[in-house]
Amino acid sequence: MDIYLTVLIGLLGLCVGAIIGLGIDFKINHTYILKMNNITKEYLEKVIDLEKGYFNTITTDLAKAVDDINKVYEKPIWRKTEEELPPCSGLYYGKIKGNPHGENAMWKVVYNDNEWSLSGYPDNKVEISEWTEIY
Repeated sequence: MDIYLTVLIGLLGLCVGAIIGLGIDFKINHTYILKMNNITKEYLEKVIDLEKGYFNTITTDLAKAVDDINKVYEKPIWRKTEEELPPCSGLYYGKIKGNPHGENAMWKVVYNDNEWSLSGYPDNKVEISEWTEIY
């Protein structure tokens, strides 16, 4: 008899729980849950816009900082080979006379025994119009 009573009380509890669940189900606004995807999409779009603005601000500030550094950075002093030759053999930047890439193109050159050659190509002798030290 106790087992029947226990099963009957359990079934009654299940029925009461089901009735309460159905009552709550009618009160729930299901469109709110279905619109969660739109809210998430709007939120993510706002976050992406915010990050774009942050990225643009950072890159602009970095570009300004680089410009400020370049303003105070020491410019190389170009010396003409007719007026002054390097004090010793070594690696320099040079502008090659008659360069097809333009007279202002800089090349790494080696000065050794009163001769100029391209860096890495000691047999390739060149004529230099201007030179500067490598900083």
